[in-house]
Amino acid sequence: MAEINGPNLCIVALFGTTSLAFLTYHTFKFDGCRCLVPRRKEWFRALMIYMLFLSNVCLIVWASGWCYVKYQLGWVRLGPMGARPWPSSLFPSPFDRFNGPLTVLLGICYTLQASLNAQEGLYWYHLMRAVRRPQASKPWLGSKYYYAWIVISILVAAIQLSVPWIGDNSNLQVQLSKELLTGGGLEFIVLCAATVVVLKFPRFLKDVKASGAGPDVQIRLYTYHESNKIRNLFRISFTMPLLVLGADGITAAAPLNMNAIVSDLLCATTVGSLCIVMMLSIMLYLPRSAPSAVHNKVMVGQMPPHATQANQLASGFALMSLLREGGQWEGDTELDVLDKDEAPFATAEARGTSWNTGAEEKWHQVHDVPQVPHILDQFTSPIAVHSEPTPRGPVEIRIQVEREIHED
Repeated sequence: MAEINGPNLCIVALFGTTSLAFLTYHTFKFDGCRCLVPRRKEWFRALMIYMLFLSNVCLIVWASGWCYVKYQLGWVRLGPMGARPWPSSLFPSPFDRFNGPLTVLLGICYTLQASLNAQEGLYWYHLMRAVRRPQASKPWLGSKYYYAWIVISILVAAIQLSVPWIGDNSNLQVQLSKELLTGGGLEFIVLCAATVVVLKFPRFLKDVKASGAGPDVQIRLYTYHESNKIRNLFRISFTMPLLVLGADGITAAAPLNMNAIVSDLLCATTVGSLCIVMMLSIMLYLPRSAPSAVHNKVMVGQMPPHATQANQLASGFALMSLLREGGQWEGDTELDVLDKDEAPFATAEARGTSWNTGAEEKWHQVHDVPQVPHILDQFTSPIAVHSEPTPRGPVEIRIQVEREIHED
């Protein structure tokens, strides 16, 4: 981006500051930022939130650092080309030292975004398999997808932070172009893999419905799917300008980078899209509002009779446990009792008689089973955290009455 100047970088810093303010406000409104404190069951979601915040902070510091350099150096007249921002090849020695740390910060920003994208894709694919094949499913933190995410994150970090320093780095513009091209390429690869989740999600929603999950769980997943589709579009508009600017910048002529209008438009598009992606991400990690199926009540679906495929799907409790484990469901105190289940992914048939044993009704309200109502009553958002403690209760109470008849 040879034409990037102080005002452009100032706009980038303002975009980043706005998104950081939104992230902080949303987190505070969610539960007073208590979700940032890692807990025994929600530490993974806290980790994702910290990664999101750190990515935003790196973008702001990178833009602010170069904004300071550009404003200090000003503009220079280059013959027939007219006034141009001070060329990076002519930077004085004190300002040249800014390049190393700022380049690393931008690389960390892109690395964290690619890692977050990869984690969500792998987690939801893991959840889809757990719902369809509950017998072979494992907890997320012990699954192969979790370890695959760790390996992918390490590889992405190694590539993103090393490629810009390979070769001749005397031309800072070429170095920045290599960083943009690397970040855009890695994000594009991860984006293509994550798009598969978006395409498979409608089928997943049907499987969840067939598993007997309540309407609130279905609405929660449907809301996530609709928001994730919008976020995926902005991820595309964030990735494409990076590829265009990076591929053009490593050429000798760099016609697009030398065009002030095109360079400004592409820069504003990629940064604006990135900030929207981060704001949508915090809304998905910490959803504060969503429609509820029943106010202060829970509706439990009855499994269709003789449904062979439905009997092979995970139960609603296992689904909520998986959602909580991946940071998509709140309520540690209410779901701890599920961990004591000997078969958390057992099928509905293996678990025995369902709560809804009346064949004359498709839905019925549960009032005497404290576990599920307490869980869903807290989540009018549907993930809402209440400060007051909620009493623990058994998942299910079964009373067996035996009667003996004696004849004289």
